[in-house]
Amino acid sequence: MRLLGRDKLNDLSEVKWLTAWVAEVNHARWGGPDDLLSQFPKACDIGEGQYRFKFGDTEQVIDLLISFPHKTALITNISM
Repeated sequence: MRLLGRDKLNDLSEVKWLTAWVAEVNHARWGGPDDLLSQFPKACDIGEGQYRFKFGDTEQVIDLLISFPHKTALITNISM
């Protein structure tokens, strides 16, 4: 996946899990929602091609808008 909107993550560079998550998304070859949810079972389909990734038992959330045919993911929301 090509991950767009990474500039929104600049303020979070010290968050340890973030580097691993970005690397996983960048290297993902999701053909559709089933592939994504297989790799990230805690991710939620929130409708219209958007998926919410929650991290641990915290309020940390990243929302992505994903175009599977174009292999592109756009960060649309970050809540920490």
